[in-house]
Amino acid sequence: MLKYRDKLAKLEYQMEKAPKILGRTKKVEKPVVKAEKLKEQEAIKAKAIEARKIRVMKYIDARYDSKKFVDSYATKYPNGEFSDEERALRTLKMGEGIVMRHDVGLNYYLVQEADSFVVIVEKLSRFPFFAYLKDLPKSKIKGFNISGKDLHPGMWIVIPPNHSPAEGLTDIKFIDDCKAAIKEIQSDPIYGRFVVELLKKTTEDQVIAMMLACAKTESGSGRLDQFSLFRYQGNYKAYSLSLFHVLMHGAGLKARQNLWMTEGQTLTPKNSVKLFLAFLIEKDPENFQDLFPLDGNTEKFATFYNGNWKFALKRENKMIEARNKQKKKGEKLEPLAEDYPTRLGKNLDVSKAMLKL
Repeated sequence: MLKYRDKLAKLEYQMEKAPKILGRTKKVEKPVVKAEKLKEQEAIKAKAIEARKIRVMKYIDARYDSKKFVDSYATKYPNGEFSDEERALRTLKMGEGIVMRHDVGLNYYLVQEADSFVVIVEKLSRFPFFAYLKDLPKSKIKGFNISGKDLHPGMWIVIPPNHSPAEGLTDIKFIDDCKAAIKEIQSDPIYGRFVVELLKKTTEDQVIAMMLACAKTESGSGRLDQFSLFRYQGNYKAYSLSLFHVLMHGAGLKARQNLWMTEGQTLTPKNSVKLFLAFLIEKDPENFQDLFPLDGNTEKFATFYNGNWKFALKRENKMIEARNKQKKKGEKLEPLAEDYPTRLGKNLDVSKAMLKL
C-alpha cells in the first residue's frame, strides 16, 4: 500500500499536480475575502469605540449636571467666592481640552489653545447638557457676548445659558422684584443704612422708577429679557453683569463682594437691583442720593454711571453713517442713534406712568 501511495504521488507530481497531504490541512483564504473580513472587523471595532465614547460622555455629562452642589440665589458666599473645597467640586474636566466651572446658574469654560467660538460650540454641544449650543443664535446679544480678539487661552468665559434668569420678565413683575430687593437690602450690614436714609429723602416709587428706566435702557428699550445679562468689556478684561450690566471692576466688583454674591447670583432681577443700588452707593456714598429722583438728572446720571456714553454714541453713529453711505440711491437711510440720556428719559416717562407718578 505504501509503494502504491509513493507511485501515485510520483505520478501526480509528474502531471504537475500538488501532492496530496494526508491528514488535516489549513484552509487558505483568498486575499479578497480576508480583506473584506478585516474591514468588517474594523467597522465593528469602531462602532464599539464610538458607543463607549457616548457612554463616557453621558456619564461625565450626568456628573456635571448632578445636584452634588446646591444652587441657591439667596445663599451668601463670603466675599462673593466659593470655598476652595466647593470650587474644586464645581470644576470638572469633561474630556481632552474641556474644563468647566459651574457657578450658581452660570457655566464657565476654560479657553484652550486654538479655541474659537465654533470650536468651543463643537466641543460642548456633544454633551446633552450643552446640546442647545448647536442652535445658539449668532446675534451678539444672545451669544457669547465677547469678541474673538478677546478670546485668550487660560481665561474663563461665560457659556451662554439655555435659559436666562430674567426669561419672560415683565415690567410689572420687575416692579415687584424691585420692592422685594429694596426691602431686603435695608437689612444689609454695609449698604442698609444708605438705603434707609435714601428713603427718607425720596419715595420707594421714585427709586423703582429709576431702576425700571435704567433696566429698560440697558435692554435696548425693549423687553427686559431681550439681551444677555453679561457682556465682556475688553478694555477692563472683565464682565459686566445683571440687568444693569454692572462692571465687575472697581465699584461694581466691590459691591458684589460686599453683598456676598457670586457672579452667577447677580443675574436674577431681585439681585440685580441690590447690586445696582450697592454699586451707586459704592461709587459715591456721599452724593449718590442726589441722583434721585431721576427727573432732570438723566444726563448727570448717564455721566455718573457711564462716563463714556458720549464716545459710545459717536462711535455708533459713525458706523451708522458708514452703512448709510453703502446704501443704493432710494434706499431708506438708517436714523442716527439717540444718546443715552434721551433714551433714559423716555424710559423714565414710561416707568412713571406705570407707577402713576
